Amino acid sequence: MRVGSRATAFRRFGSGADLADDLAGLIGALGMSRPAVFGWSTGGEVGLLLAERHPEVLSSLVVAGATAGGSLTVPSTPAIETCMQEVQHPDDSSRAQAQFVAAENHHNSGSPVDFARIRVPVLVTGGEVDLLVPVRNARVIARALGSKARLVIDRGGAHAWFVQHLDRFVATLDGFLAAVG
Repeated sequence: MRVGSRATAFRRFGSGADLADDLAGLIGALGMSRPAVFGWSTGGEVGLLLAERHPEVLSSLVVAGATAGGSLTVPSTPAIETCMQEVQHPDDSSRAQAQFVAAENHHNSGSPVDFARIRVPVLVTGGEVDLLVPVRNARVIARALGSKARLVIDRGGAHAWFVQHLDRFVATLDGFLAAVG
């Protein structure tokens, strides 16, 4: 894993693949035995890369508000993109800047997730009115995963629909985890 001071750690990662590798290392270092992993937004994209690159370390995956990366990404509107850049670029040493760079590297890379390598069941979720990551991204991911995916679109949900409609999310999550064991 990339280690160092808090300031240097955020400058040292450059891709979602790096974060997925680090997450696999963290799961191993903690002695966890194939946990179910939840990732939201960029975390969902890292989760997909974790499932692709290190399928042996997790039992299932839940992604919310994520994209498939590369040419499969359905972009938000230009106005939303501009707003996010302004919000997430307060200065070059900030955590938000590092997260934005990792997300942009994933979204703009020429190679999206290799869905054929993902072997674990994946709950793919999205909010119907998500302006940041349009819900079509969830449909793209679920279609690419085929029978490994369960797609749930929250009616009226935004980017953090799982917080907005917590009871619905918990019921959905419980049902998915019970079904996959």
